[in-house]
Amino acid sequence: MDQYPDISPEVLERIERYLTLRMEPGETAAFESELDTDPVLRAQTAEIRLLITGIREVSVAEQMKGFHAGLQAGKQEEQAPPRIGGLKRWLVAASVIAVVGIGTWFALGRGPQQNGIYASYYEKDPGLLSAMGSTSDNYDFDRAMIDYKKGDHAAAIKTWELLVKSSPANDTLNYFLGSAWLAQGDAPKALSYFNKVISTGKSVFLDDTYWYAGLALIREDRKAEAVPLIEKSKREEKGELLQKLR
Repeated sequence: MDQYPDISPEVLERIERYLTLRMEPGETAAFESELDTDPVLRAQTAEIRLLITGIREVSVAEQMKGFHAGLQAGKQEEQAPPRIGGLKRWLVAASVIAVVGIGTWFALGRGPQQNGIYASYYEKDPGLLSAMGSTSDNYDFDRAMIDYKKGDHAAAIKTWELLVKSSPANDTLNYFLGSAWLAQGDAPKALSYFNKVISTGKSVFLDDTYWYAGLALIREDRKAEAVPLIEKSKREEKGELLQKLR
């Protein structure tokens, strides 16, 4: 599944009306019934909900910046409350975020000063499709996942490292912390988290962890140690990589 499923203008308008509570009760019930049975619509709605939150937060930050600037200048000007526009603004905002995210991914996703074998095979894990949960921890995780996918790895790491303190054995947190640190270019930190996933022996992320932990070792010029991990991976390109390591 695409990390950012295509959303038609018609579907986007429905989602916007649902999230801004502008549907009639019957229409709301029908939409929620669709959410229960359609994982794509559910994922799209979660992404737009996060987008709304992000736009509102930026708007509030800009309003507060202007307010404090006015205070410092001895002027208290009345600030207009932040608001979100209609469908066209949604499309523009979504397009801007998508362009910025993709551009940042290419600029930052491959880490600094990568050369040789590592550079040839490393490609950042694209991350999970965000799905808003009912708990604050789920919300924080999802917001950090958006940061990660946009290339703001430092912000994602900051949030996930707070979450992993209360769930140190959580394989999802450990895997994506490892992925984020590797994307930042810090292979030793990445390995510290990947090794926690490997130690479980049964994570859904285990196969990818073998691959990225092996690449992290290659980055550190520890090729001999990387070989057994790459061998355990199911990546199609592992055979070619192993030939270069031996």
